[in-house]
Amino acid sequence: MPFDIRQALTRLSRTPGGKLYYAFCEKGAAGQPVIIAHTKPIVDADLEDEEKIPAAMRSKLAKGVMAMQESKLVLKPKGGKALGKDALQKGVTKAIELGKAKSLCENVSVGDDQEEEEVSEQPVPFAVPYEGKKHADPISANPKVVELLRHRQEFVSQREALDEDNPQDVPKVAQINDKLRQIDGVLAKLGVDAATAAPGKPLKTKELGANYKDEDKKFGWRADQLTTVSDGAKSRRPATAEDIEKAREKTHLTTRYDTEADKAKSHVEFDQGAARRTSGARLDDGEKGFVMDPATGKLHTFESDKVEQVAPDKKTITHHSTPLAGKAVAGAGHIKTSEGRIVSLDDASGHYKPDAEMTLQVVRELSAHGATLDTKMVDENGKPVKEEDYNAAVAELKRYAPAMLECEKQRKALSARLLKEKDLSEGERQKILTQIDQFAKKFEKLSDAVRAETDLIRGHGPANRPLKVELQGKEGLSKEEFATVQGNVGKINELLRKKLKLDYDLIDASEKKSTLESLPALNLLIGEKTKLELTSQQFEQTQGNEKQARQKAKVNAEIEELAPKKAEEERQRARVEIVKRLQAIGISDEREAKKNKAIEMGVLQAYCLTDDDLDLVVLGDMSVEDAIRITGS
Repeated sequence: MPFDIRQALTRLSRTPGGKLYYAFCEKGAAGQPVIIAHTKPIVDADLEDEEKIPAAMRSKLAKGVMAMQESKLVLKPKGGKALGKDALQKGVTKAIELGKAKSLCENVSVGDDQEEEEVSEQPVPFAVPYEGKKHADPISANPKVVELLRHRQEFVSQREALDEDNPQDVPKVAQINDKLRQIDGVLAKLGVDAATAAPGKPLKTKELGANYKDEDKKFGWRADQLTTVSDGAKSRRPATAEDIEKAREKTHLTTRYDTEADKAKSHVEFDQGAARRTSGARLDDGEKGFVMDPATGKLHTFESDKVEQVAPDKKTITHHSTPLAGKAVAGAGHIKTSEGRIVSLDDASGHYKPDAEMTLQVVRELSAHGATLDTKMVDENGKPVKEEDYNAAVAELKRYAPAMLECEKQRKALSARLLKEKDLSEGERQKILTQIDQFAKKFEKLSDAVRAETDLIRGHGPANRPLKVELQGKEGLSKEEFATVQGNVGKINELLRKKLKLDYDLIDASEKKSTLESLPALNLLIGEKTKLELTSQQFEQTQGNEKQARQKAKVNAEIEELAPKKAEEERQRARVEIVKRLQAIGISDEREAKKNKAIEMGVLQAYCLTDDDLDLVVLGDMSVEDAIRITGS
């Protein structure tokens, strides 16, 4: 059976690279444009039970192949009625709107005529393993190869730093050579020649901020960031060196730095896009901090701000510097996971303050592992589909399929006999028509019995929801600027309006006083308030250019804000034209007057029609026969 437009768009959006054949009718049974789709070229036999397309219009259909490119529907005409590109584009856009499928497709474009393409008729399997982003370079397409080449380069660099003539370095060189031979052996099994393969472009790195130096050793290291203290009179004053020393003496907290053994436990591996620990256990759902190791490209996660008592007078706390023990990183921030899949990622890290280019490295690394796309199976409404439910639906459909196929076979055979045997008596004809009707009703009854199963199988597919990327705002207040505002929310907002070119107050008047009076806390809040949200696909398109991404987001927001206003203006203009046409034939725009006119025209149940359909009937844009069919009168 053909798909309606909503089913077709749902199927295409969940099957990357998929195509369907389409048939478009300019004026369907309801007087409006209609488009249907199928996995094979659409012929007359496919339209026998298609009530939306009148029999008289079935020879006048525009046909071709349709596919989705991101959120755009691309039509490539082939065969059927020749229709202008503009007429086809506008008609299909209207059909999508009428089919309540606008949320699945942002716009429609029409390509040139083409030869028919092969469209797979195989059903989408329950699980579609994501193979990762396709690379032109087969070496960079395999994350394992990339990782091995990075390891190899690291060992080569270590060997170059040693002196092979120095007796003390000889054992170390031998050990490194042994490791290189092991890596080269694994690469050879993967079809890669280590001697000619590029080591992979080095990842951009960022060192730990200077103010975090010795955070794993010194108590109260955060005291160095103290800018103001209470003056004892419900106000604040600038912190002195003595104030900072007093604050340092009050704390017994240092930052935890992981050992190599801890580091091995914290790194994340990917299995068809799902994040797992080295033990094989799925990554717990929720938010966690992460850093990327520049030497391996691996992600390491940790529980943010976790405090542990390691001695009677000593506690440790986890930060972004924890997993790699304060070493440089190739990316840092937080990830959120759901059912083992990473659904969002941000770059919020005060320790490393990564730029957008570094965050792009992280997104690309995840993309290579198939971890930037949520591919869990969902139904046409986006609700998760359990594998056991899907398998049960397939089994039930298989049970009914033989009887349904037999009904269709008998019905078609009887229809062919009617067309072929011209000398049948009226009695014989009526008998055959009765049998055809019986088989059709039986088929309909069987179809109704498995309607839910059919809808589940037809509508299911991978969600293909892209990873959400959040870029924290990078502009805050300097120490000099902070000294001028003195924790006053009004002054802070006034300064931010000028500095960030805002036309609104960024900080709420109800914000905590402790946040307003701490420069690090205030800048973190400003960064959170000015963060940019976009999908991993949109982010990759910017090539890590955050300024460009923010400008594009601003323009899109302005367009989105204007869209409802523009749509309302167009609706009002159309309404004015309709009223003028009604007045020209002596009918007011009141529903009662239009309903009475429609009844006079023969549509006895005109009260069942919508306001739009009443307009069409009274103005002659919809035939009385079509209106009667809609109302069932």
